[in-house]
Amino acid sequence: GSNVQNFYLDFMIINRAGGLGKVGVPILNTTVNQYRLRLRGRFGVEADVAPGFKAGLRLSTGNTANPVTFNQDLGTYNTPFQVVWNDFYLRYQAARSDGSPLLTVWAGRFPNPWLSTDLVWYGELNFQGLAATQRLYFTGPGHSPKDDTAGHNYLFVTVGAVPLQDITFTTNDKWLYGAQIGAELRMQSGSVWRFGVAY
Repeated sequence: GSNVQNFYLDFMIINRAGGLGKVGVPILNTTVNQYRLRLRGRFGVEADVAPGFKAGLRLSTGNTANPVTFNQDLGTYNTPFQVVWNDFYLRYQAARSDGSPLLTVWAGRFPNPWLSTDLVWYGELNFQGLAATQRLYFTGPGHSPKDDTAGHNYLFVTVGAVPLQDITFTTNDKWLYGAQIGAELRMQSGSVWRFGVAY
């Protein structure tokens, strides 16, 4: 009851209507407690289809109106559970002799390829389209070339093209183009530092 009132927009209603101007200003009710019983089910397979190539499929309970939840609310006794394709991708990966990846290319519906935290992308959000990551390994500060952790320091570049919305018979299709450069550094103390800058 002490929550801020008349402040948070209901983005689910806005998205379903096709924009804010088509539905007015729907506000979420933040003053009433709501208790839910939920479950989540997943079944996935990843298979080697050729040298360097993997195909991944994963079915999940889900909500087709919300791209970031795979929870199924209980209490809809007259409606069966929804099942969605959470992952559906082909991945190519070129690796060094020690198995460390050099080049990774994703196509289809795949997990987040960018270095990020929950502050930027929700962990359950998957992407559809194409993405690639190239890594360049180097010896880290304070490491000798024979150090087994030296090969795991690397710079990386990730690029991606993700169609967000296809609008039939118009040129107003929505796309997300992203690029990121960064590094992963392993210290002799065992700490791992990851940095990334994206646009």
